[in-house]
This record gives sequence, C-alpha cells and structure tokens, in this order.
Amino acid sequence: RDAERTAAAWRGNAFSVGDIGRIDDEGFVHLDGRRDDLIITGGVNVYPVEVEQALAGFPGVMQVVAFGVPDDRWGMRLCAAVTGDVDLEALAAYGRTRLAAYKCPKDLIAVPVIPHTENGKVRRSTLAADLGLEASGPAN
Repeated sequence: RDAERTAAAWRGNAFSVGDIGRIDDEGFVHLDGRRDDLIITGGVNVYPVEVEQALAGFPGVMQVVAFGVPDDRWGMRLCAAVTGDVDLEALAAYGRTRLAAYKCPKDLIAVPVIPHTENGKVRRSTLAADLGLEASGPAN
C-alpha cells in the first residue's frame, strides 16, 4: 500500500517488519514491541508492552496502554491510560514493585475507553492527542 515504506524496509535480502525482540538463554524468541512504539524518556529506552504487561495484572484493570507525551524535561514523558475500576495510586504502587523506576509511568490516566483504529489497534503516536493531553514543560 505504501511503496516507499515497503522499499525502505528491505535490508539487503531481509525484510525488516519493525518488531523488537530478543532470544533468551533457552533459545526462545520474545517479542518486546515495535520499533515505532519505543519511548525514549530521560535518555533511556522503554518498551510500552513491558509497562502494559506489568500493570495489566492489577485487579480491576481492563486495558492499559503506555505511551509518550512530549516533555521539555524528559524528552518524552511516559504515561499510561487505564480502563476499569482502578485506584490509580494503588496501581502506581503496584507498578513500582514490578518495574524499574524509569519504566514507571509519570502519569496514570483513568479513561472510560481507549480509542482504537477501525481495525482495532491503538495508535500510540496519536493517543495523547486523542485523550486531550498536551506537551508539558519541566515538572516541578
């Protein structure tokens, strides 16, 4: 559908689909996310799927989506939108027990529904705007 992007995805004889993964010590392949979804916050890389998997186990969480919002201090401020009947302070505390400090969202936002595209996917690149969030200056 997009000939230029398709051509750019070829790396010699290999086709790069943009997935990020790793092979563990036992030889299993783990998909960690998509290159396009990577959030660089405070100079470190955060894969949203890792944040989502950690927070999704909290009681009451129906759906969680991690995303970045442009920020003067962090470059991208790590945020997460959450649906379900959830105490956000308790969810933040839960996240701190399961994630490195730099992977903990700076903002947890309770929403009634997370917007999806017509094919059922969440478009992280526009989620902040879809939720009415704006870029911010340095945090106090």
